[in-house]
Amino acid sequence: GAAIRVVRDRAGGGAEIELTSRRFSGDRAVVLTVQRMARRWGFLVEGSQVLEGKVDDGFSMYALLPPTQVRTPVLNLRRHRTDANNLTSLVQEGVLSPDMAELISAAIRGCRRILVSASGGTNLDRFMGALTGEIPDEVRVAVISDSGRLGAGRRGWLQVRRIADPSDTLGLSDALGVLLRGGLDILVSQRCRHEDAAAVMDAFSGATRGAIVSLWGIDSAHALWRLAGLSTVASGAIGALTVSLARSVDLLIRLNVGVNQEAMQVVEVVEPRVKAGDEIVHVPIFKAVRDAETTAFSATGEVPRFIRELAEQGIAVPTRMFSTSE
Repeated sequence: GAAIRVVRDRAGGGAEIELTSRRFSGDRAVVLTVQRMARRWGFLVEGSQVLEGKVDDGFSMYALLPPTQVRTPVLNLRRHRTDANNLTSLVQEGVLSPDMAELISAAIRGCRRILVSASGGTNLDRFMGALTGEIPDEVRVAVISDSGRLGAGRRGWLQVRRIADPSDTLGLSDALGVLLRGGLDILVSQRCRHEDAAAVMDAFSGATRGAIVSLWGIDSAHALWRLAGLSTVASGAIGALTVSLARSVDLLIRLNVGVNQEAMQVVEVVEPRVKAGDEIVHVPIFKAVRDAETTAFSATGEVPRFIRELAEQGIAVPTRMFSTSE
């Protein structure tokens, strides 16, 4: 039967993995368990091969049901210390500093263009849930995720499922095109892939007022290059698209394992800038630094260029947060 593993985060970083003596009797038992839990919590879609949602005792379920490219059904249950419905929750956990959170929240309220680059096996979905929790209720939002569950609790949001269903009679790009032409304030893409990358590039280019997009990337340079590459099949165009993207992105948030091996941390907040000759410069605004046995978040002294535009919108960001402590 299917093995059951329990993985616990260690306080000092890393994980403890235990292979339990309990097992499922077989693949059918796993499938029935997944369907029963999804039905109980209201997110079962008959015939769906991907099921994601919150279940008992604060766990989130991520499941694959056959037939898929994976040869067996998969059930993952993941529990977090808090729901992290906004950035304040993550500040309390030490994921980022209050100043970082204040700047990012102001950028979201001002419908700026934000790119999140995650690496190190961090829980990107959870971070995106906190980011979207900062979006004001009056804003017109479309949210793209694999299962279409992100933003399920927000009234009026348009939830977009990236993974195609056999019953779909309209392609994702066509559906997104209608939404963009109809008018959006913010387009959100969780773990952007090639299916929606062209629409994301349109959003960064001005098809929407703002955008919040996440993907996996080694660093800020790789994140820009990767998003540009996802949006085109012409390899020769990636360089020019990367430069254009650097001109459009207001903030780039680097999410990784912490400098003291914390499970998740904003290690850097960057503003991409383009100099003469199309040279891309990644200007850090905030950094996480290792201070003895603790983690400190420090400003670099650089002020994002869009701060003045936020002020014109009536969104005040105190400039003292950008001052260095030296």
